[in-house]
Amino acid sequence: SERAGPRSTGSRIASTFLKMFDSSAGEQPAVAARVPAVSGGPRFDVDAEVARIAGNECEAPIFRANAHADIAALPADERTRLVSAFERNTSVHTLELASTRLDNGAAMALAGMLERGCTALTSLNVERNQIGSDGMLAFAQMMSNAPETCMLRELKLAYQFVTISSAAELALAEALGKNTQLTKLTFDARQVHVRGQIDKHLMRNSQLRREAARRAAARQREAEAVAITVDAPAAAVAAMAPASMAAAPAAFVAAGLGTCEALAPAATEPAAPVAD
Repeated sequence: SERAGPRSTGSRIASTFLKMFDSSAGEQPAVAARVPAVSGGPRFDVDAEVARIAGNECEAPIFRANAHADIAALPADERTRLVSAFERNTSVHTLELASTRLDNGAAMALAGMLERGCTALTSLNVERNQIGSDGMLAFAQMMSNAPETCMLRELKLAYQFVTISSAAELALAEALGKNTQLTKLTFDARQVHVRGQIDKHLMRNSQLRREAARRAAARQREAEAVAITVDAPAAAVAAMAPASMAAAPAAFVAAGLGTCEALAPAATEPAAPVAD
């Protein structure tokens, strides 16, 4: 009985720690579209899920499948086929695929579709996977060459279970220097100067976004002011007309011109017949 207390306390601490760890992946809002978990049930139907994604049949703009056991259990080529379906999806803006055993092949597929600008994604989370140097180099190439149609603003690459080469780390930092769209990048760089470069570029991009937002707001205010000036309400013009018309006769009289009726041309009378 004397040992029961400490063990119970230790269990509670361990349970609390696990809950904190799980919450680090993010408790998801009710609006998030989750992939149906079928562990212990029928086989995960990759074909049906690919068709659902490509056909814009997801229930919400957030597609969250973090730590999805059935996706993690798929063969590597099937996982790659699954993520590639998002290239044809235009409704999902946030894609969460942490802890699903994604590898370099899946990373290259995701980076390729982002580089082509053929996706509506603004946020991508592939943390806690098995993406190595080749996958990171693919993301670096995407960041360097991303067109204006690429709307990605947040990329999470941290906590990979494989070693990333120093060259791949440096390539990511240098690519971010050419990219002004990303405002958040999570990545475990071992090299101090690489971390410094990433932080500097992200701060620059955030500042650029704030300045762009201020300019857009200023343009909107100017457009509204011009619209108010040019498009005067018709009611105001109509209200001014009777007053000016009523003041006109008095002005004419004061000027010695008589009334408005006096200015009207006289009616032409028929000429009298000339006697023979």
